[in-house]
Amino acid sequence: MLSYFQRQGGRLYLCIADIESLTVRGVPLDEGRRRALEEFLPALYALGVDIESAFVYFQSAMPILYRLAARIASIVSSSELHDIYGDVTPGQMFASFIQVADILLPQLLEGPIPTVVPVAVDQDTHIRFTRDVAKRLNARRFTLPSAFYTELTPGLTGTSKMSKSIPSSLIELGEADTVLRQKIQQAFTGGRATAEEHRRYGGNPSICTVFALMRHHFITDDTLLNKIYHECINGERLCGECKQQLIEVAIEWMRDLQKKIAIGREVVHKLLEEEKIVIIREP
Repeated sequence: MLSYFQRQGGRLYLCIADIESLTVRGVPLDEGRRRALEEFLPALYALGVDIESAFVYFQSAMPILYRLAARIASIVSSSELHDIYGDVTPGQMFASFIQVADILLPQLLEGPIPTVVPVAVDQDTHIRFTRDVAKRLNARRFTLPSAFYTELTPGLTGTSKMSKSIPSSLIELGEADTVLRQKIQQAFTGGRATAEEHRRYGGNPSICTVFALMRHHFITDDTLLNKIYHECINGERLCGECKQQLIEVAIEWMRDLQKKIAIGREVVHKLLEEEKIVIIREP
């Protein structure tokens, strides 16, 4: 998605949320920096994002974000935050202000410009919160940011979405072949209790995590996806066939990705040498 917007001529502001990781998840800044430079940015490169033309920055290196976050804190009430996010810790509260500042950062640096934020649908409330804050900051004429919403990829165990808090529910970049195979074999599907019932009544691909992974990530051929879908609901295809097909495609895709990530690390190191990634900036 990010690469799509870049191809349309948009400039990508790529935030490394090291402050949010620190305040919400307790990840030290040094560790957050390592993960970003060795894992996150190379993976984005491998997935087709042009990180060389993007504005890449760490939250901790942008004092302008803190100043804007302080301004936001002065115009938002605790009851409002509670209505939006429920019970939040001081760290989560601070992170919400920084996130709003991240979304408005392009306009702080370039003036009022259209801004599109790609997010999953569960972040809708935060986008609305940011738009509301932008309206209140009358000193600057912010263009209200827009959002591009994506579907959530369901967790392998049948949970609402993949989550790091449930390791068995997600596939991580760089997953070993054996682990990847095991996770897909154990994934929740929309199949019937027995093969006989499945052939007679058909399956339900709309709740199947295996089909969701095919559709969201690993198979781009719509004709093939449509064929798999109808074979499932008509009982012509069993879950084991789908799992084996996904395993083969996913393993090949993951191996290719690892090669591209290795190249991505070299690109990141070059950008660091050229000081094109904002890591430290004095106030």
